[in-house]
Amino acid sequence: MFVSFPYTHTRTHTHTQKVFEEAELCLSDLRETLFEADVEQYREECNCAEGAVNNAFTAYVDLLEDLRRSNEEQLLTYREIRNTNACNLKRLRKELDQIIEVAENRNIAAS
Repeated sequence: MFVSFPYTHTRTHTHTQKVFEEAELCLSDLRETLFEADVEQYREECNCAEGAVNNAFTAYVDLLEDLRRSNEEQLLTYREIRNTNACNLKRLRKELDQIIEVAENRNIAAS
């Protein structure tokens, strides 16, 4: 059976994916500065990564809000999209927390 997806759902999902990709790029940049950059550059990349992860959370909430307007059949189809994005968001937050923890441990060790 074919379930048609409203244009707004597709557009919101595409936007969410782009925001998640941007967050991953910011985390990658942060990871690169962890041992190679000065404190000022690290803080700048950290702020960028935190903002990008927060934007990913906002995009996910927007996607959920958009999906709430779906009918029952569409909701069943979108369940995988919701779950995948929820797992990705948790992964982004965990990765950010781990990078920050490594930086804090590095600073403690350098003291």
